[in-house]
Amino acid sequence: MAITQTDVTLNSKLVSTYSELIKSKTVLREVLDNLQIKDVGETELKKNITVTAVSDTELIQIAVKNRNNEYASRIANEIAEVFSKKIVEIYNISNIYVVDEAEVSELPNNINHIKDLVIFMFIGIVVSVIYVLLFNMLDNTIKSEQDIENISGLLVLASIFEYDYDNVKGGRNR
Repeated sequence: MAITQTDVTLNSKLVSTYSELIKSKTVLREVLDNLQIKDVGETELKKNITVTAVSDTELIQIAVKNRNNEYASRIANEIAEVFSKKIVEIYNISNIYVVDEAEVSELPNNINHIKDLVIFMFIGIVVSVIYVLLFNMLDNTIKSEQDIENISGLLVLASIFEYDYDNVKGGRNR
């Protein structure tokens, strides 16, 4: 049996329909019942499911996020199984096949080093600015003649600068 252009076009249009059907309440409710999950609702489960069409193919990728990797893998596999049965019921066609079953990922998927770097850089800048501002606000040392005039209310007539003779050429000999 040869595949026609109409079959390819129909299947590519069905990919977007299938993507929405995967996240439907009917499919998710059956998945929760089959896995006997009571603590997670359909809406919460729907938020943790990502359905994407693999570019330039008629394949659909189902990803489930959960703290427990094994739990997420079981949910993804059950979604694929329930979805396959629902397609046969709804469209009366059997053109859905699971290519790869979900595998337990050993690597966390929420690591974003660039985001972390930007956050820590921002925190460092904020802490530095606060430190400099507090240091300047709490610094009560006298640095100039103007500071003496402001504190005492008296006029400064003269000032004597500190002169280091030891470091000057031709200074004191020991």
